[in-house]
Amino acid sequence: MGVQHSQPDIPLTNDDFERKNEYSLTIPILPTHSTASTQYISNTTFLSLPRDLFVQLFRHIPPQQLLPLRRVCKTFNTCLQTRHFALANLSTHINRDTQTLQTYYPDVFDRLWFQLPDVYQLVYAQSYLSHVSEIDWAYARGVGKDPKIPRAIGVLKGLQKLELTFMDLTGEIPVEIEAIGGACRYLSLGCNRLVGRIPKEVGSLAGLTSLYLGKNQLSGEIPGELGLLSMLRSMNLSGNMLTGGIPKEFGQLKELRELRISENKIGGEIPLELGSCRYLECFSVGDNELCGSIPGDAVGNWTRLATLDLKNNRLSGEIPRQVANLVSVEIINLSGNKLRGEIPRGFGMSPNLRRLNLADNYLSGSIPWELSGAINLRWIYLQNNELTGRIPEEMGPMRLCALQITHNYMDRPVPSQLRKIVSLYDRIMMDSKKRSWRRRV
Repeated sequence: MGVQHSQPDIPLTNDDFERKNEYSLTIPILPTHSTASTQYISNTTFLSLPRDLFVQLFRHIPPQQLLPLRRVCKTFNTCLQTRHFALANLSTHINRDTQTLQTYYPDVFDRLWFQLPDVYQLVYAQSYLSHVSEIDWAYARGVGKDPKIPRAIGVLKGLQKLELTFMDLTGEIPVEIEAIGGACRYLSLGCNRLVGRIPKEVGSLAGLTSLYLGKNQLSGEIPGELGLLSMLRSMNLSGNMLTGGIPKEFGQLKELRELRISENKIGGEIPLELGSCRYLECFSVGDNELCGSIPGDAVGNWTRLATLDLKNNRLSGEIPRQVANLVSVEIINLSGNKLRGEIPRGFGMSPNLRRLNLADNYLSGSIPWELSGAINLRWIYLQNNELTGRIPEEMGPMRLCALQITHNYMDRPVPSQLRKIVSLYDRIMMDSKKRSWRRRV
């Protein structure tokens, strides 16, 4: 089968879409009997072909080879855009068990789905994906150049899990994702190149328990409608370009265990309403533009909190005693802020605390000897503050891996027990009271 030009020296161009087809076609007619020989219809124009004949002739060409032929002429392209032809073409080449409920590795047609015209995407989703309950295509390659999430995603109403991370997806998250419905429990579109706003329609996925949109290029404000996801346990929006503040509506997420919004441009204060998230285990909002004080009353309600990351913001005031009294906390990072006052003695009462980072603030006073009571504390970072005095002798028996106290106003003597630990002593970095470093504004 081939295309014959009436004027062979004139190549095909996009102008063919704008003028009547001038090219003739030599078409092989597939034999209807085993003894029949191949016949040809010569000098037949696309315009003169009956629609049914066109479908029967070209449905046998694989979609990945057929789609580039859309540039042949406008009539050809129009026919390829019809649902009737898309269904005939796909059904000819796809032989798949439509009862499969999970798909963990995309085949050639799954990958092609991201490149197909809209009508093909819709037909493919309705015919071959609508019955699937779980799609896990993370790390899939070969989905074309600058692939986008098909708008036909809304057809998958029984979908419970959608995992499309690390696929180099571009474009915006389609609002049609709302149509997936309340059956969806897990939505992960992270580690791609998605742009635009987070659709407020995501808040309509009432059954969602995990939402991962991190490591993209999403912008705009976080929609308050996400606070309607009453069953949500994990939300990760980190590593984007989001602005605005943390929505107060997040206080309605009573089942929330993990909230990660770090590495964005989020400003404003930490909402007191978040204190209602009593099951919170991880609160990570570092590397943003948050200001105001740390809401002690809210943090005090997080009795299950294991990770508190507020680093590199513009938080001010003193460290609330509620932060130091968190009994389940393992990692606290408040570095790179404008915190003042003394180090709370309550940190020494935290039985699970392993890492404490209070560096790059304006903390004053001496290191409280009560820190020695934190039996699992291994890493302490206090550099670039205004601390005075000496390292308490009570800290000598601690099994520390790192103690950084450079750029303070502390006296040099180190407890003898700490000096015996060479690996630690090498990492105790002290200097004179005169500091030459410059704080960030």
